[in-house]
Amino acid sequence: MGLFNSFGAKNNEKKDTLEELQEKQMECLERLDAVTDGNRRAQLQEELKEIERKIAELNSVAGNQSTGMFRDTAEDLDSLKGARATQTETIIKTEPPVATKSEEQLLDEALAMLATPNYEEGVKRIIELAEQGYDWAQKKLGVMYYNGERVQKDMAKAIFWNQKAAEQGNVDAQRNLGVFYMSGQGVAQNYEKAMYWYEKAAEQGNVDAQFNLGMMYEENIGIAQNYEKAVYWYEKAAEQGFDEALVEAGRMYLFGNGVLINYEKAASYFLAGSNQGNARGKYFLGAMYYNGQGVPKNINKAVELLRASAAQGLDVAQEFLRDIGY
Repeated sequence: MGLFNSFGAKNNEKKDTLEELQEKQMECLERLDAVTDGNRRAQLQEELKEIERKIAELNSVAGNQSTGMFRDTAEDLDSLKGARATQTETIIKTEPPVATKSEEQLLDEALAMLATPNYEEGVKRIIELAEQGYDWAQKKLGVMYYNGERVQKDMAKAIFWNQKAAEQGNVDAQRNLGVFYMSGQGVAQNYEKAMYWYEKAAEQGNVDAQFNLGMMYEENIGIAQNYEKAVYWYEKAAEQGFDEALVEAGRMYLFGNGVLINYEKAASYFLAGSNQGNARGKYFLGAMYYNGQGVPKNINKAVELLRASAAQGLDVAQEFLRDIGY
């Protein structure tokens, strides 16, 4: 605010001085018209020249200041335009393309290439995505090295890439590491690490990891036997409809391992497993129909289920049939 006031005051001061000189110029001209005396006219002419010289000086100063002001303004404008142009150029350069594909889309395209003669390009793209840190590409690459799918089988690389993905929270990779450590494939067998990765995956809802945890707790594999935790994880997997988990949960209730014996609940689990075609589910349910445990006794139904189980190759079902004369 002070800058503009100061600038205005200076302009007003110059304007007043110029007006005074112009008034003196007019007065001098009027006198010249009225005076006939030669000496007086010469004196007035000298005064007029001095006034006009001062007016010219003031106009010259004002003109230079005005020109300088506009020159500076033009330079500033050019500078501003340049800055804006640079800024716009930077924005254009750094903005991502509108049609940028997601990592998922890029992986899908690479996976599709694996089934074509151009599979090497698909492998290359999966490796690039994995190296860029995309966890699903890392997991897939680990599985490819494990199976020897379009690459040479390499357990060290299978472990490496599954580890990379698992550390980012990839649930499938966590399950895979649990399997590797439990079985000793590609690594020294380590039940503690197997349990660690199974728990990570199980907590994210992986049904295989949940089932395997239940089995480890029940069978005392690398950890103290704990039927309650075994039941917990079996039932978690059973809730997702995994037929083996349904049968194991039913068996725990049938024999009262970690829970109170509950024939009705056991039969319910066996029925669910049986409906999915599980041979052991049919066997247990058939035995319960034969004994009338949790379901009404029904020999015909029992024999039907036991024969179906035996037809699927379950020896214990065939033995049961022989024992009861069928």
